[in-house]
Amino acid sequence: MLKKTKIISFILAFAMVSSLFTINCFAKSNVISEDEAGTMAIIFIANSIKSGNTTWDDSTKISRIVPLYDSDNSIIAFTFELSQNGNGNGYITISASDEMNIIQEFSDTATPLYYEAPVMSSSNIQNKDSKVYFTAPLEYFVKNGNDIKDLDGNKVTKDNLEDKHIKNSEIEDSNQGIRNIIKDKGTLDLNEWMSDSVSLMTAGDGPITNSYDYVNSEYGSGWTSYAYNNNLESMIVKHLCTEEPEDNNCSLIALATIFQYLRAYYPNLTNLPSDFHTIYTMVKGCAILSNAYSARGGTDPTKIDDIANVYLSAYGYGDGKSNNDYLFSWSVVKGEIDSGRPFCVNIANGYYANHTVTAYAYSTFAKNSSHVDFLKIADGWSTASRYIDWDGLSGFTHIGIGSITKVIPY
Repeated sequence: MLKKTKIISFILAFAMVSSLFTINCFAKSNVISEDEAGTMAIIFIANSIKSGNTTWDDSTKISRIVPLYDSDNSIIAFTFELSQNGNGNGYITISASDEMNIIQEFSDTATPLYYEAPVMSSSNIQNKDSKVYFTAPLEYFVKNGNDIKDLDGNKVTKDNLEDKHIKNSEIEDSNQGIRNIIKDKGTLDLNEWMSDSVSLMTAGDGPITNSYDYVNSEYGSGWTSYAYNNNLESMIVKHLCTEEPEDNNCSLIALATIFQYLRAYYPNLTNLPSDFHTIYTMVKGCAILSNAYSARGGTDPTKIDDIANVYLSAYGYGDGKSNNDYLFSWSVVKGEIDSGRPFCVNIANGYYANHTVTAYAYSTFAKNSSHVDFLKIADGWSTASRYIDWDGLSGFTHIGIGSITKVIPY
């Protein structure tokens, strides 16, 4: 049985946990983006866990993001289906318009009602011909083929949907306060809250696992290898963020990965520890000492170079000149790898939004007079091969990349 659905003000919830935010983009005034809606959902879940009156806990993840549509086929809300260790853990529906109440529905146990429609299932909801329409809390209509039907299988028209939606369009003054907080603080990285499933809005996005296949698929066929440097591949140990218990620790893992490499292959750095856990623990300590890291807020990307220099100084290497670089070119990052120095890449948006990875190799493909460049990375989420499309990520004055951090020991 579906738990009673509530509409709740988020002002208190946002004020209590606003330090969870990291900087990201902000959508236009009356449209709430998927990232913004997801941030609201996560904050509500976190606040519910804090209250103790829920089955949600730290293992609760987003298993699927389902866009909900209005009569004009515009996205009107997002349902964030939740799972806990592979089992269903309820859902939360967030409005995509600040002219409606932010929270439309939630339950920590129930399955969304749209699955009760005869034509809808967990598998065919991902079919491109399927669509879920939403007019008000607990009122769903589904399309799987040419017809739109209610949950009993009866056909409905566009006018039916429009009439039902009018009653759900009361402007809430409190919504603007919530939006202002997101505008100031930014959105959370939904990737860190997703299980193995992906958003139906970004089903084609994901990590690049084969740069050759990718460039010929995304940029047209006919590309050939032009230049590469993979000399550090065998020297970099790829660690997962989950190896250590702290939350939001991707920058710490990336730095520790680099220091493990430096200790093993730079003969003048024998004072540094070689055990990864010891390295990570010291990096974390230096980050806390530098006021650069908290488990709730993660690592301040502008202070990653400070962490590196404090770490080196702690072992007697005070001449380290690690630095953040916010204006850089392909030649700069290529030069770091050619010099045998892996570096941190702090990414602002895209698949790795608000995430830090370790770059240690590069490759360039050519076709006629054109080139496409890739960085090979240890992303902290997998030990398999992963790449960044440099041109696709940084094509607009490096909007896609927040900064790089060069770790220069002497």
